[in-house]
Amino acid sequence: MLLIFLRGTAILLGALALAASWLYVQAFAAAWLGMILLFAAVAGLSRRKAFAAGFLFGLIYMIVALQWAPHMLAITLDCDEQLLKPWLVFVAIAAWEAIPFAVISSVAASAAERAIPCWACASGWIVMERFWPRVFPWSFAHTQIDFPPMVQAAELGGMYLVSFVFVYACLDIGVRMSRKDFAARLVTCVPLLLVVLCLTFGWFRLASLNASLDRKETIRVGVVQVDPSYVDSMKKMRVASEQFPPVDLLVWPESTLGSYSSAVAGLNDIRKDIKVAHMPFLDWKQARGLNTWLLVGGKTFEPGAGAAGPYYQTAYLIDTEGVFRGRYHKRELMPIGEYMPLEQTYPELHDWAQLSKQAAWGTSDAPLQASGGVRIGALLCYEDIVAEMSRRSVANGAELLVSLINASAFEDSLALNQHLRLATLRSVENRRTLIRCSGTGVSCCIDLTGKLVTHVPPNTEGQFVVEAQLNKGRTIYNRFGYLFPHLAAVALGVLALKTCRP
Repeated sequence: MLLIFLRGTAILLGALALAASWLYVQAFAAAWLGMILLFAAVAGLSRRKAFAAGFLFGLIYMIVALQWAPHMLAITLDCDEQLLKPWLVFVAIAAWEAIPFAVISSVAASAAERAIPCWACASGWIVMERFWPRVFPWSFAHTQIDFPPMVQAAELGGMYLVSFVFVYACLDIGVRMSRKDFAARLVTCVPLLLVVLCLTFGWFRLASLNASLDRKETIRVGVVQVDPSYVDSMKKMRVASEQFPPVDLLVWPESTLGSYSSAVAGLNDIRKDIKVAHMPFLDWKQARGLNTWLLVGGKTFEPGAGAAGPYYQTAYLIDTEGVFRGRYHKRELMPIGEYMPLEQTYPELHDWAQLSKQAAWGTSDAPLQASGGVRIGALLCYEDIVAEMSRRSVANGAELLVSLINASAFEDSLALNQHLRLATLRSVENRRTLIRCSGTGVSCCIDLTGKLVTHVPPNTEGQFVVEAQLNKGRTIYNRFGYLFPHLAAVALGVLALKTCRP
C-alpha cells in the first residue's frame, strides 16, 4: 500500500510540476522534475498499469495547464460556460492530449526492465510529437523557452531535437532512480553528455548571434495593439499610428479590416455593395493616407459568395496609395474555432459548433514583398504556433516573420502568454525576427535568438516601434524540416524488426 501511495503521489506531483512550467515561464526546471517523477513512478509497473498511470498524469497536467480553455470554448461555441458542452469538449481535448503520455509511460516501464533502450523510448515520444494530431501543437521544448541555451539547438532539428534531449535525460534519471543505479558507466553518461552538448552549442550560438545582430540589415516597424472587435478600434489604431516616428511598415491586428471581394484592387475600390464588401461595413478609410505601407488583417471572398462565405482569413499589404500590393490567405485553420475536425464527413458537426460561416484554406507559401523589396512571411492567428507555416514561408524567401492575431476570444492573460510561448521557437528554428501584432496580446518583437525584445502586456492597448533585423540565411532545420523525427521513426522501425527476428 505504501508503494502505491508513493507512486500515486509522484504522479500527482509530477503532473503539477509539469503544469507549473506552463503556468510560469520561469519554472522551466519544474518540467524536468515532473517528467523524472513520472518515469520513476511507472518503473516496475506492468505496461497496462503504466499506460493508465501515464494517462492520469497527462490528464491532470492538461487540465491544470489549460485551465482557461472552458471559458474560451464557451465563447467559441457561443454558449454559457456553465453548460455541459464546453466542458465536454475540454475534457475530450485533455483526454486526447493525454494519450501520448500513456504511451510513453508504457514504453518507459519496458525501458526500466531493460526490454528496450532508453533512446528508443525518447524517439517514440518524438515520433508522437511529430505525428500525433494535436489541437495545441506544444512540445517539451516550449517548456524551456526561458532557458535560452537549451532551445538554440532548435535550428538544427526543430523543437523535436530539444524535446528528444529533454525526454532522454529525464527518462535516464527516472529509470536509474527506480533501479538505484548511479554507477558512472559510459552508456549511462550518454544522456547527460547530450544535455551538455546541447547547452554548449546554445551558449556558443547565442554569443555568435548576439555579436552579429548589429551588422544585419533592419526594417523599422510600428506595431499597434488594439482590440479590433470594438466599433472605434480603427480610429484608435489610426491615432496610435500617427504618433509614430517615420517607419517602413505599420502593422495592425488580424480582423481589423472588413470582408472584401478578391476582385477589389485597393482601398479606393471599396464601397457599401455586397458584391464588393460584406457586412459589417467598417470604417476602412482610417487605413488610407498613412504615408507608409500597412500590413493588416481582414477577410476575402470570391465573387458571387454569399453571406456565409466561404471566406479566407487574409493579411493585406497596402501601399501609401491604398493599393493592395499583396494578399496572404491563412493556410492553417484553427480547429473548433474555424472548422470542426471531420466536418466534411459529418457536416452536422459544423452546425453543432455554432460556426455560422465557412472558412477557406489558403495554399500559397510565397512571402509578401513590402517597400524596399523586403520579403515578409505573414502568419495569421493560430499559424505562429504551427512550426510548418513559418518554415515554409522562410524556405520561400521570407526575411522577416510577422504574425497578425485577433485573440479577442482568449480573455485570460495566461492563454495569451502561452500562445506567445508556443510562437517563440519560430524565431530560433528559422533564425528570423518574429513580430506579433495582436488585438489583445501579446504584441511583441522576438529576435533571432528567441529573446523578447519589446512587448505590450496582454489585455491592454499600446504600441511600439522596433528596428527588426532581417536575415536571408537558412538553418539546417529550415532546409531539412522534419528529418530528425523521421530518422527517429526509421530507427524505431529497425529496432522493431531486429527485436521480432526469430
